[in-house]
Amino acid sequence: MALDLTPVTIAQRRAANFATVWSVQGSITAFAQAWRALARRPLFTVATLLTLTAGIGVTTAVFSTVDRVLIRPLPFPNADQLGSVYEASPSRAERTSLVALRAWRTGTA
Repeated sequence: MALDLTPVTIAQRRAANFATVWSVQGSITAFAQAWRALARRPLFTVATLLTLTAGIGVTTAVFSTVDRVLIRPLPFPNADQLGSVYEASPSRAERTSLVALRAWRTGTA
C-alpha cells in the first residue's frame, strides 16, 4: 500500500496529532515532563524566571508610560486646543515667553 500524501490527508493527520497533544492527559503529561526538566536544571530555571519577570515588568512599565502620555487625554480643559508657540530667527529657535505672546496679541510688540 502506497503512502498517501495528499493535502487533505496531511491536514487530517496534523489535526489528529494536535488533538492528541492538547488533550487533558497530554497536558498533564507535558506539565509533569516540563516540571522534571526544570527541577534538573535549577540555574536555567532561575535564569528563565528572572528573564520572564524582567520582561513582564518592562512591558508593564512601557505600556503604563504610553497609556499615560499618548492614550489618555491631558488633564486640562479643552486639551485638544493646547499648542506651543515658537519664535524663530536665523540664529535661534526657542519657545516664546508668555509676555511676548501677550504683547503679540495686543499688538504692542
